[in-house]
Amino acid sequence: MQQTAENTLEFQSDNIKTKITHKPGCQVRMEVEVTPEGVKAAFEKGLKAVRKEVSVPGFRKGKVPDQILHHNFAQGIERESKDILLQTAFTEALELAKIRPFTRNSLKKSELKKCSQETGATAVFELEVEPTVPEIDYKAIESTMGEPRPVDEKAVARAYRQLQLMHATWEPVEGRAAEDKDYVELDIDVTEHPAHNVCVNHLFIATKDEMPKWLYKAVIGMNIDESKEVEAKQDPKDPSHVISYDDSKGAKQSRVTLKAIKKATFPEENAEFAQKFGAPSVEELKKFIESRLVREEEEYAHELARYNLRRELLQKYPFSLPQSLVDAEVRGRLAYCKHGSDLQKGALPLDATKEKELAAQIEAEARGFFMWMFMMRQVTPQANVSINQEELETEFSHQMQLPRQQRLIYQGLQPDEVRNRLVMMIMMRKCEDYLLSEKQK
Repeated sequence: MQQTAENTLEFQSDNIKTKITHKPGCQVRMEVEVTPEGVKAAFEKGLKAVRKEVSVPGFRKGKVPDQILHHNFAQGIERESKDILLQTAFTEALELAKIRPFTRNSLKKSELKKCSQETGATAVFELEVEPTVPEIDYKAIESTMGEPRPVDEKAVARAYRQLQLMHATWEPVEGRAAEDKDYVELDIDVTEHPAHNVCVNHLFIATKDEMPKWLYKAVIGMNIDESKEVEAKQDPKDPSHVISYDDSKGAKQSRVTLKAIKKATFPEENAEFAQKFGAPSVEELKKFIESRLVREEEEYAHELARYNLRRELLQKYPFSLPQSLVDAEVRGRLAYCKHGSDLQKGALPLDATKEKELAAQIEAEARGFFMWMFMMRQVTPQANVSINQEELETEFSHQMQLPRQQRLIYQGLQPDEVRNRLVMMIMMRKCEDYLLSEKQK
């Protein structure tokens, strides 16, 4: 969440008086009043700088008297002195207010409003600064690591059916709406903050036993390429699903798009079928499936705890981000998403409305990512994070498997930027795990 209110503070030292106005997007306006003594000191430095550079017949370089310098080089002395005055005022104001420019090119305006050795000077600067990140109260964290959901026979049967589907033969169903027991391919997007893509072309079987109630209700009666805005509402009796929920809110505003309706013919169930998946028999294959599901539920519980932690702290400690950082991310990721024309290969052909929606989704995700990144920098020293090459390669592989609009690694980033992002994502996850483990102690 971006802060909207302006905040003005004043600081004073022996040489300057500074009024700092913080604006949204980490924009800062500094109005700096310099004492007459400060102005005189700047003009003395300007005079010395000019003396070192100019040559006058009859005088050695650097030994020209002040009177001759003022007579012959008045404009140069004034220009040099004002530059020194601006630079000195800027540096001292930053140090006095304890703020740092966000990048080397963050200074947008530097202007002397008035300048007199008798009455002093007023300088105005406008720049983008580093975000001010609130200090986290670790003891007040409420998010905890939950217990994994149990794996029952129905879950194993569903997973077994997914393996059957991998070797099924398919026929497209056209000319009608989705019905009970159809196989359907869906896109699901969470549209509320933090907006994110859940799945693309994901295959479901449309039955009450296999789908969450809200999704079954939405899909039945939908036509191919139709979209619906729905409330993804949690129900304890629902089967495991790709949308994750948090404890504080059991519903998410989402968009469901029906991409295709299909009919499946399953392969014969025998040892030959089981061996395709590395099991000697169908019975052993189902045992393997159960073990895998147990591991997945443990990972799900872990990831849900991380999600809840992020959500909790981002809500408790909102702060402003540099707007240039967010804008650059939106431009880069949007250009990457629009590249090409084949959706199956990851590109996203967009009309003006869809492009606007995607840009809003990317901005929401970017804000969440960068806020969390800055926040987790506080935790890194305590977490004692270390990262190896194997972890970097695994994270890169994971990023490449994500839908194009969800990736934080994209074309246009320099190799060092790619590596920095991979490091940051792994570091953030390890910091989350550290905070959750500390909570359990």
